[in-house]
Amino acid sequence: MQASRSGFELAAEWVRATAEAIEACSCSDGCPSCVQSPKCGNRNSPLSKQGR
Repeated sequence: MQASRSGFELAAEWVRATAEAIEACSCSDGCPSCVQSPKCGNRNSPLSKQGR
């Protein structure tokens, strides 16, 4: 219960930090530094910086 409460309380901060990292990255389409995961099994195909 405490872990889920802590996660809920920090969610807005995590989303804000993620948005800032994406906006600060100089790539045009999305890269491993801002939106891609090296652990992603689908080759990050559905991920994009623009959210499309």
